[in-house]
This record gives sequence, structure tokens and C-alpha cells, in this order.
Amino acid sequence: FTLLILDIDHFKQFNDLHGHPAGDQVLRVVGQVLAKAARQMDLPCRYGGEEFAVILPATELQEARAAAERLRKAIESTVASFEGKKLSVTSSIGLAQVAAKDDQASLIRRADEALYKSKEAGRNCGHYNDGERCLPIVGELEESPAVKEPRENANCDMLVDRLVTQSAFLEILHRRATESHRFGIPLAVMH
Repeated sequence: FTLLILDIDHFKQFNDLHGHPAGDQVLRVVGQVLAKAARQMDLPCRYGGEEFAVILPATELQEARAAAERLRKAIESTVASFEGKKLSVTSSIGLAQVAAKDDQASLIRRADEALYKSKEAGRNCGHYNDGERCLPIVGELEESPAVKEPRENANCDMLVDRLVTQSAFLEILHRRATESHRFGIPLAVMH
């Protein structure tokens, strides 16, 4: 899977210029855009403050780069309306595909490093961390037709048909986490 961390650009300005209710509206709108633009099997969530995270299961880095750019463009083309004002929103994105050596902290750190590289590059863009360096998610992406064309793989279609929905997954995860806390049993999620 690949982890995407997204930060709303210059979020503090929404609060400072228009008030905290305007900032809340921007958060709601971005959340709605992510929920609508993400695939059914993706897991978008609010990560904290003005940050969101999306877990992209069964997604290689190349596909995740295309998904990240699609999400960034969806946010960029959205306008948050608040008290008659049209608020333009952009975002910066960091990606990291899970590696064998990753634990939770190292995966988040790598995605976060890519996010900060996007901010350093001027915001409203995305970077990915390949384990050694942070690179822009666009570039060779446009030149690669394989990214734009859906994969034609019957085995992949069979796997997708067997996946649970996002809401079912969250329900199962919540139940298992509750059992883990109640009985003191360690909880592990494996992909």
C-alpha cells in the first residue's frame, strides 16, 4: 500500500482572514472532495489540524502518484463558499509506499518528508519518497501511458470483487480495536 499525507496550503490564513468558521468550512469541503475523489477501497481521513491522510491499498507507487495528482487537482478546482465569499483551496502532498523495512513511524516520516519537500517547492504540488530521496510526483508521470490506461488483468478484477467496502473495513477495524483494548490483546494490521 501507499500512504498519502496532504496539507491544506496556507490554512492559517483562512482562520486569520475569515475566522475559524471559515477554516472549518474549508476542512469540510476538502474532506468531501477526498471522500468523493478517492476509490471505494481507499481510506481517506483527517490526520490532524489541516492535514489529511489517505491509505491507498494495493497501490504501487506509480499508480499512487497518478492518484495523488488527481486528488490535488480535485482540491485545486474546488471553491469553498463561506458567507458569500469564494475561498480557493490548494494542497501539498507527500507519498511513501510501504517498504519491508518500514514500521509505522518510518512510513509516516518518509511521507512527511515528501510533504515538506512539496511545501519547499512552492506548495500546490506533490512529492514522493522512494526511500532515498524525495522526487516530484509529476514529470515522467505524464509521459507514461501505462499510468493513464487502466490495467487489464482479470486476476486484479477478481481481487477487487472480494474486497470489503470502506465502511465494512472500518467497522471490522473498530470492533477488533475495541476487543484489543478490552482484553489487552495486541492488535496488528497486516497487508
